[in-house]
Amino acid sequence: MMKPFIALAAAVLPHAASADTGANGNWNLTSEGSACMATSAAGDGTVLSILAQPTDGAFIFLVQNPAWQSLQDGGRYALAVEFDDFGPWQVEASAREEIDSDGPGLAFLVAPGRQDGNGFIQELIRAGRMEIAAGGKAVGSVSVDGSKQAMQGLAHCLADRWAGLDPEDTGGEAEAIQAASEAPATSL
Repeated sequence: MMKPFIALAAAVLPHAASADTGANGNWNLTSEGSACMATSAAGDGTVLSILAQPTDGAFIFLVQNPAWQSLQDGGRYALAVEFDDFGPWQVEASAREEIDSDGPGLAFLVAPGRQDGNGFIQELIRAGRMEIAAGGKAVGSVSVDGSKQAMQGLAHCLADRWAGLDPEDTGGEAEAIQAASEAPATSL
């Protein structure tokens, strides 16, 4: 299930700059085709992108940093993601070596229709900072100030994309959305 999401990230990221839909605090909102993305960057090179398409049923959280050259393409990594001091979320992420100029990255899914996914999003929109740790060691940090407005912007972008979909062309994607919201793709 993670492969289509990594493919979406790879498809959207190289084109995002040309499809800018506006800045929202520390966040940049972009779209390409039916995909939408909110991005926040930190001074240490860490970039957080939240990607989605209206038919996915889950958000892709992609965290990138050019210093993460030791990531193995397709490798699975256990991460602890913590917003402020709310306590860490344990997620399993998939690595991608070559995405774009922001460097290699780790992607994981968050299904907002699930209780744990909703909790993750609620912490995100209340927090000022997101810390990422692997193996008990901090590996990145990014500001998430303004994430409530960024998520609202992402929702508006997705609603616009959803309104433009032809129901005949979705071919069973409603069932896929339901399945994605019920079956955990990661620990979220």
